[in-house]
Amino acid sequence: MEEIIKKVIHLAKLNFSSEELENFIGECKRIVNYFQELKKILKEEENEKEEKEDYKGKSLLREDIVKLTDRNFLKSLPNFKGNYFRIKKIL
Repeated sequence: MEEIIKKVIHLAKLNFSSEELENFIGECKRIVNYFQELKKILKEEENEKEEKEDYKGKSLLREDIVKLTDRNFLKSLPNFKGNYFRIKKIL
């Protein structure tokens, strides 16, 4: 990894002292490790989601069911005409 970082520094035409270079390499390693940990967490979450969905071939999550309600109660509303509500003009 150090060689890759040194190559990038060379290509970017940056100059670091030896102390700055060591600090920069250490920071880059910490950043890469942090993203590797995030990647592990995301993989674990994906695996958990797949396990829930694959449990005996059925999803453990409840499916949403769309139910149409009886619209007769709308007819009793004073501002309901046909399939629409009448409201005051807003202009």
